[in-house]
Amino acid sequence: MNNKFKEYLLRIVYDPETGEIKHLSEYDENSSGYTLEVDGILLSISDEMGKYLIKHIDGDILGLS
Repeated sequence: MNNKFKEYLLRIVYDPETGEIKHLSEYDENSSGYTLEVDGILLSISDEMGKYLIKHIDGDILGLS
């Protein structure tokens, strides 16, 4: 059976005190390749780095300094 549906990751970041939306993004999780989101910009990373991060990071928030 051919799946006619697509899955997307929808990220909404808002300030609960003001109700203001700070960030809104949508990403097709079935697309090939890996990306990191930095300040609302999607950056492509290598498959090797993407697989490493998925294997070793517990969540979807990555802190870099």
